[in-house]
Amino acid sequence: MTLGENIKRYRLEKGLTQKQLADNLGLAEITIRQYENDKRTPKIDTINEIAGALGIGIRRLYPDFTYEEWRTSETYKKATTHYAHVMDFVKILSDFYGDIEEVEDMEQHVRFFILNINHQRYAITIDNIDMLMEYFKTNIPFLIDLLAKLPDKP
Repeated sequence: MTLGENIKRYRLEKGLTQKQLADNLGLAEITIRQYENDKRTPKIDTINEIAGALGIGIRRLYPDFTYEEWRTSETYKKATTHYAHVMDFVKILSDFYGDIEEVEDMEQHVRFFILNINHQRYAITIDNIDMLMEYFKTNIPFLIDLLAKLPDKP
């Protein structure tokens, strides 16, 4: 089956009209029609978004998908940058708490980190780290203002 045929097949299985799928993706209905009729080929990021909207993996929608295509996508670039930021934050945590073990649960498709703090083991997911990074990002200006108000010498 072609990519367009797969889009149509899984859209119908999901019980969506072309308009509903288009609205979910922020696209025009005619764009979905063109994809399904193989008159237009979506970019890899759009294929990924369509697969997500249909609740399926990209390989089910687009079996010819290659790693090289994935590496050129904006989704890949964002994920790579995000992972680098997570690892930078983990490095900061390891500077405070020592070695941190990275664990990947293949069955649950979850990656997390084990920290040992005061002889207690804590599992921290990437979502937890995202929340911590957001907290620090939000509160850094406040902390800098607070530090600026402190006297130079204790």
